[in-house]
Amino acid sequence: MSCIIFCMGAFIFFFQQDEPDMSLLNVINMTDIAIRRLIQWSKQLSVFSNLCTEDQIALLKGSCTEMMIL
Repeated sequence: MSCIIFCMGAFIFFFQQDEPDMSLLNVINMTDIAIRRLIQWSKQLSVFSNLCTEDQIALLKGSCTEMMIL
């Protein structure tokens, strides 16, 4: 079993995997989970909720791109 841990701001993401090799599909699934968690967390921020929808989308797009680079 292998584990992957990465940190993004206030989040620490922990993924376990039974297979020792990382396939592209596993990386895509982990990225999907991380992005969904980021969106859920952002929605809980009152400051974020006060922004217009276009600004929210722009911020999420930018932060998701940065998260993938990290």
